[in-house]
Amino acid sequence: LGLPGVFSGIGRLSYGMPIVITAYGEKFVYTVEKVETVYADTPQVLSQKVGYPELTLITCKYYNEATNDYDGRIIVKARLAEIRN
Repeated sequence: LGLPGVFSGIGRLSYGMPIVITAYGEKFVYTVEKVETVYADTPQVLSQKVGYPELTLITCKYYNEATNDYDGRIIVKARLAEIRN
């Protein structure tokens, strides 16, 4: 439809910023710990061996017209800070 996607502003997130997800009648508040841009073939960024609840947001970056695909990804890792009713 030519409209920005749900993660269109993901690149503006930075360390310490909150991300709030509402689900099941509660608000899950996460704190951004890391934002990075990686090549599309970098699977190690998906690791969640951190020992605490973590949110990972991933979106595409660097559209390549020659391949009709994206060469990069923006990865945001956030740690659960609190759950509100």
